[in-house]
Amino acid sequence: MKRQTSSETSNANQNHDLRQFAEVKAPSALAKSSTFTMGRASLLKLILAAFCITAFALPSYAQTCLAGNWRLDDGLGDVIGDSSGNGNDGRRGVAPNNPTSIPGRFGSALRFDGNDFVRVPNSPTLESATVTVEAWVRHLGYPGNLGGPGVPAQPVSYIVAKGGAWGASSASYALYSRGGLHFYVSTRSGYHLSPDAGAGVWDGEWHYVVGTYDGSAVRLFVDGREVGSGTPLTEPITYHALPPHELTIGSYDDPAAWGYAYPFIGDIDEVKVWGCALSPCEIAEAYRRTMAAASVSPGFDVMTTLRAAGAFSIFVSLLEESNLAPALRQEKELTIFAPNDAAFASLPKGTLDALRQDPDKLRALLGRHILRGRLALGRLAYASLIPPVPRLTNLNGAAIQSIDLRCDIAGCRLGADGEARIIRADVEAGNGFINETDYVMFRPIFVP
Repeated sequence: MKRQTSSETSNANQNHDLRQFAEVKAPSALAKSSTFTMGRASLLKLILAAFCITAFALPSYAQTCLAGNWRLDDGLGDVIGDSSGNGNDGRRGVAPNNPTSIPGRFGSALRFDGNDFVRVPNSPTLESATVTVEAWVRHLGYPGNLGGPGVPAQPVSYIVAKGGAWGASSASYALYSRGGLHFYVSTRSGYHLSPDAGAGVWDGEWHYVVGTYDGSAVRLFVDGREVGSGTPLTEPITYHALPPHELTIGSYDDPAAWGYAYPFIGDIDEVKVWGCALSPCEIAEAYRRTMAAASVSPGFDVMTTLRAAGAFSIFVSLLEESNLAPALRQEKELTIFAPNDAAFASLPKGTLDALRQDPDKLRALLGRHILRGRLALGRLAYASLIPPVPRLTNLNGAAIQSIDLRCDIAGCRLGADGEARIIRADVEAGNGFINETDYVMFRPIFVP
């Protein structure tokens, strides 16, 4: 099976490599014309943005063309349900090709470790003349296999791919990465890339990514905003030219069957495919509404979230007894490593009673589990790409220089000896992240 880059080489005359296209220097007269055109385009975008603000409440015809909606909230089940009403349910790959369920941007998400996938059977509802593909994605660094001992590097990484259409490894349409982020559609003349969002999208945070083809241009949007001005195209999308014919999430196809299936490494949530091209206004409004829903929930603080989870009743009661709870409700950004009830139950008999009799020791113990500032463990969970630790302090305001925290694709552990396992990571509250642990840390894990 050929690598996709060989397809790119054969299609250089169609400007598929946009970075190379951007380096072509135009004659001065054309350069002036291009500058004027871009100025008009920028002004048009501003006008359209203002129109979106005034028109966002209008009903959207796009709601009638939703072809597939995979929320990825299915826990450990093999079936990944489609809530669009079209019956396009998917299935996780068989172990070891099954992505794991994690706390997501909304509800749960799936974590793909470089050989996982979800396959959705072929359906006419997923083969429209115009199309929109959207997802929430998260990873730090290039979201594909960088290579290593016995593991070849792979030049591209697929988030969503539909069918085989052209060359040896080109889908009918796809969201994928070659270091940055592209959307493309395939026609008889080859595959046609949107502008590149760049590597900055892989910063360890959740991003809303959307690709569209409306019969006139291939476009990409990140967090509600269009990247560039689209790639002109008027040809029909090619379907059923080559296997596979299914839609695949997290890979081009089954890695075991294809060898080079260009799998994704990272987190994916809320995948949707529309049988129409959403407008820039609809995409901007969808992003605005989801961000508003995530940020305006009265009492959606770490204390409320801990209490609602039901697994932290002892930790919550200790925070209240120590008078830390009111302060934690008011803090703007926190990272909490919260021992669950089972962790406290495993302590020697009398330990909790002794702590309750000594308020200073109790506060010190609880303080070992709490940081000021947000540390997303999803940033640390892969390969050797460890970012600088963001500015974090303890509850006394002293800057944290290091943390006894180790993460890999199997998860994260706390403590000098890795004694505390992170069971659930990056559970998001209105003012911080909560990480459930199975161990109470009596030894300091933060070095101020």
